[in-house]
Amino acid sequence: MTDSDVDPDRRSDQEQPPPPIDRIEIEGLRPFVERYEADQREVRRRERKRYRLEALTFAAVIIYSTITALQWYQALRANRLTEGAVRAARDAATAGTHQVTELKESNRLTRENAERAQQSANEALLLTRQLNENDGRARVLVKGFGGVAVIPNRTAEFTAVIQNYGKAPAEGIVITAFGQILESLPEKILIGHWPANREIKPVIGSGVLPPGESAKHPFRIGPFTEDEVRALVQDKKRLVVTGAVLYLDYFRTDRKTTFCATVDQQGRFGWCDRFNNVY
Repeated sequence: MTDSDVDPDRRSDQEQPPPPIDRIEIEGLRPFVERYEADQREVRRRERKRYRLEALTFAAVIIYSTITALQWYQALRANRLTEGAVRAARDAATAGTHQVTELKESNRLTRENAERAQQSANEALLLTRQLNENDGRARVLVKGFGGVAVIPNRTAEFTAVIQNYGKAPAEGIVITAFGQILESLPEKILIGHWPANREIKPVIGSGVLPPGESAKHPFRIGPFTEDEVRALVQDKKRLVVTGAVLYLDYFRTDRKTTFCATVDQQGRFGWCDRFNNVY
């Protein structure tokens, strides 16, 4: 279809411009436009405020995170320093304990060494004294017995012969003896605790027994029972004489010599195989 085919009236209507907008209508829309623009400005203002608030919040989070990280780092460092200090204190305490233990052990060893040294010195001093005393002391022994006889009243009389074999004089000599009629030797000798009917009065020497000198002391023991005398005469038992010689030596030391001897019915004398000692 060409332009010539179009109706002239219709073409004229299409070519006509739109009618002008009434100014009154535009003026009536202005409040709505202004309100819209105001609303848009408020929206943009709120958006900017929200953006600023979010930015501030993000910045606060960053700052708080940084501060928290620094605090955590400082706390971790402080913990490490504290652990190091605790470890050092523990090591120092352990070392101190070891030092105290070592000091105690050293003191104990020093004390023990001092005690051993003192003991050795005392033993050496005692040994020296004993050597000096033994070298120059008195030694009183029972040399033998003589004149043994059982008299009719069932008592025995004899004489003890003592001699000083030492190098110093003996003083204050006391001899105690105890006689029994026995089949065998006693298990131990009695010194100083005799039954009343067996006791021999001690001989207390008021003088001095010089070295190499001897002395005699008579004794009488008894009475014995008839059965004891009969057993002695029949050689079934023997008279056993035990006792001790007590004296002082040059060093004013108490000395003692114990003795044991047997006598048969014929008055023959013999030493026991025990109890003859010098102290």
